[in-house]
Amino acid sequence: MLATYLAFAVVAAFVTGALLMIPYLVWIIVYVVKREWGAVAIQVLVPVVAYAALFLAFDRVQLAESWAYHCRVFGGRVALDRPLYSYSDFGGFPANGYSIDVLDLPPDIR
Repeated sequence: MLATYLAFAVVAAFVTGALLMIPYLVWIIVYVVKREWGAVAIQVLVPVVAYAALFLAFDRVQLAESWAYHCRVFGGRVALDRPLYSYSDFGGFPANGYSIDVLDLPPDIR
């Protein structure tokens, strides 16, 4: 559930960024013309760091939700080993493929 809200935040950030990109680029160009390189560096680094932090947070939330899902499915903590067999077909275009992993379940959850 939290990943859904975080995904919405990512989409909202991209939409906001797209709408504000032109005035922001004009603002950066003004400082480049004035040759104020410290301000230009801050103007470029702040959005890059913000988006990187947002993506890292999104990855961590997805990992936590996956762990919670496995705890609910298997009734407690479970550590799955490497797959016995793994197959990935990426297909010819996006979303035209499938993957399968065959796992040996630990004895405590059989």
